Amino acid sequence: MGKFGLSLGNPESVLFIFDRDEQAWMNLEADLYWCSTRFLDLSSYIFSEPNLRQGSFVNDMKCISALIDPVLYEHIASTNINFLFFAYRWFVCLLHRELPVRGVFRMWDVSLSVLPATPHFHAHVCSSLLCLLRQDILQSKEFETVLTLLHKPPLSDWGVKKVNELVRHAMGSVKEEKLRIAMLQLLMYMWLGLMAYLHFVVIVVAETVELYGRLLQSLGELEVD
Repeated sequence: MGKFGLSLGNPESVLFIFDRDEQAWMNLEADLYWCSTRFLDLSSYIFSEPNLRQGSFVNDMKCISALIDPVLYEHIASTNINFLFFAYRWFVCLLHRELPVRGVFRMWDVSLSVLPATPHFHAHVCSSLLCLLRQDILQSKEFETVLTLLHKPPLSDWGVKKVNELVRHAMGSVKEEKLRIAMLQLLMYMWLGLMAYLHFVVIVVAETVELYGRLLQSLGELEVD
C-alpha cells in the first residue's frame, strides 16, 4: 500500500487517487517526477548506444557472477552458453517478462531508489537471480535445458517476499563489491606510501654517500697540506 492508498493487489484502489486535494496532487506530481528521472537514469545505463551495441552491461553481469559464484559461472560456461543469449533480455526488459507483476514493481522500486549511487545495481540483481536459480541450473547439464531454464525461469509463483530475498542478495553483492574496491584502494595507497618511503630512503642514502665522499676528499686535502 503506497502513500496515496494505491495497492497492486487491489486495482480499485487507483480510483481513490482522484478524491485527493490539491496538496496531495502536488505531492503526487513530485513523486512521479522523481520516479521518472530515476527511471531515465536507469534507462541511460542500459539503453545508451555503446551498451546496446557492445552489451557492456552484460559484461558487468558476467564479472559480478564470476566473483559471487565462480562454480555456477563455470558451469554455465561449460555448457557453451553466452550470457548474451539470456541476459540481454533481462536487462532490456528489466526482468518484467520473468517476474510476476507484484515482484516487478517491488524490484523496480528498489532499483530506482539506489540510483544514481549504484548505476550497476540491475547487473547485481540479475547476477543474484542466477544465484537463486543455482540448484536448477547446476542440475541441468545440456545446452538446451539450461538455456530454456534461463529463458523461462520458474518464477511465476514469486511474491514480494521472494523478490525481497532477491533484492537483499543484490544489496549484499553491492556491499561486497564496494568492500573489494575499498580494499584495492587501501592496497594502492599502501603501495604508493611504500614507494614514497623507498624514494625517500634512496635520496637520504644518496645524499649521505655524497656527503661522506666530500668528507673523505676534504680529509685527503688536509693530509696533503
